[in-house]
Amino acid sequence: MAVKGENFMKSLNSLCTIDSEQFVRCWQNYDADGNGFIEGAEMDKFFRDLITMAIKGKTMSTHTVEKLQRTFMEEYDINKDGRIEVAEMAQILPTEENFLALFKIEKMLLNGKDFMTIWKKYSTKHGFIDTAVLKNFLGDLFAKSGREVTQEKISEYANSLVMLYDRNRDGVLSFKEISKLLPVEENFLLQFKGSGSKAMTHANFNKIFEHYDKDKSGAITGEELNVFLKDILNSVKDEDKQATADELDTFKKTVLKNCDVSKDGGLQKEEIALWLGLSIHIY
Repeated sequence: MAVKGENFMKSLNSLCTIDSEQFVRCWQNYDADGNGFIEGAEMDKFFRDLITMAIKGKTMSTHTVEKLQRTFMEEYDINKDGRIEVAEMAQILPTEENFLALFKIEKMLLNGKDFMTIWKKYSTKHGFIDTAVLKNFLGDLFAKSGREVTQEKISEYANSLVMLYDRNRDGVLSFKEISKLLPVEENFLLQFKGSGSKAMTHANFNKIFEHYDKDKSGAITGEELNVFLKDILNSVKDEDKQATADELDTFKKTVLKNCDVSKDGGLQKEEIALWLGLSIHIY
């Protein structure tokens, strides 16, 4: 890590193109507390260093720097939370094109079912994705997008992504960590948060059920059920404390044991209404 007060950007030699390894070093330098965000004083230092390098050390007033920082945030703070995430920093810096493509949020946004499908395909039986498996995932991803990327670069990207998202430093990506890497559509249930079962209207209940019943079978089953239950768990958690794979598995077993009256491994519309304590006419 760079000495406090020193402009870390100088160690990159130039702001032409930053490869994945340089990006990781840059991120780790400015995310000083390691919480997965660049915010507060960290963010002020990041922009001050970035702007200083861009103007090649010329003098610029504090007011002008602050104005430029606000301009950057208006453009790149995608979720408008007032801080910088990994994907947002990749947009701000002149990041190597293929590595940058991994963070193109607007093009890679997944629905919950897609995310669960990817997780089940690539995660090991122990419930994590290691570097070797991540290489396979990235290879498939680049092939699908028509990008030609060497195995050497894929290996470099996989190592860099593990370093960026492996919060507990165990060398692999857990369910919660991979959910930070793969951008997923906003939790559909959040728009109903605070309504409570008594305030749940017939229209809202139908809207929720229809959203998760993707195949229109009249029941929420398979990956639909995993997504529905994951969203329920996450809707009552803080943003930085999302459900783990083990929590989801335990929750699913409990819900099915108590609510799956028909014992078909899914949830019928009536079963969900009974579970939520809704006294509404379903049809």
